[in-house]
Amino acid sequence: MKYSYYQLKICLLLIHFLLIPFSLFSQEHLFEAKLLTPEDGLANLSTTSIFKSRDGFMWIGTQYGLNRYDGHNFKLYTKEANGLFDNKDIRRIDEDRQGNLWLYYTPHEVGWGPYREIEGLDIFNPQTGLATPFDIFFAHKTPFKAASINLLRVNDPQNRQWISTNQGEIFLYDGTFKKVFQKQGVFFQYLTIDSRDNVWLGWEKHLLCIDKSGKVLEENALPNDFNGVYAGQNNEMWLYIRGYKTVTIYHKTKEGTLEPFVLKRDNKPYELLWRVNTLVYHDRKGYW
Repeated sequence: MKYSYYQLKICLLLIHFLLIPFSLFSQEHLFEAKLLTPEDGLANLSTTSIFKSRDGFMWIGTQYGLNRYDGHNFKLYTKEANGLFDNKDIRRIDEDRQGNLWLYYTPHEVGWGPYREIEGLDIFNPQTGLATPFDIFFAHKTPFKAASINLLRVNDPQNRQWISTNQGEIFLYDGTFKKVFQKQGVFFQYLTIDSRDNVWLGWEKHLLCIDKSGKVLEENALPNDFNGVYAGQNNEMWLYIRGYKTVTIYHKTKEGTLEPFVLKRDNKPYELLWRVNTLVYHDRKGYW
């Protein structure tokens, strides 16, 4: 069976990394990659989310159901057999302390841009293989309804569950819902945690930092809407803005201001293609 360039590109989301101990000076490669297709049992080539649970399973949202991969075989969960909200458009998968998976669905037409309200939220029990709608699972006793949740892109080293609503609220869930912060009229798009456990919230051209009590520590504004924010070492922050054909990276040191960061190759500025989702990591060897 032949696959189109688009299908193969989507399949790269399913790369399974086999980590191998290595020496930077003697090893020829850093990882091995395996391409997974419907011939291996994957339900659909169009993948919308991927998540690794604490028990080691890989969970893949596709355009036909939720797939579980154990390293050898796939198992499929669907709306018809397992009560999923839908068989498509699972845009994010989280795991709570009890091992339940939270499946966030968005309308298909939103594409891959910054998401707004979700269309549905399931609490999926991997042990029973059954999904329960969020509002029913919590017996309608939560401080917000599923329909008011705004899908947030989260980067938390501790893998905690953060929830944003269309009322500008940020909640931390650890068995109960604790409101951490609220800014009326804002749809938060990005959340990342720095090395001091402060919370950075991003939306449109704004970047806000709060502590665990919700106190605002600082706020920054960029010249354009940005497309991602990541915490680096020593309380550094990295942001990127995707332009028409290039990507601009901004860097903020723990004591400095946000400034454009120029990547160079052979001492010449190097342009990143707009098709690339950018993440920058810095170690003693340089920038990755």
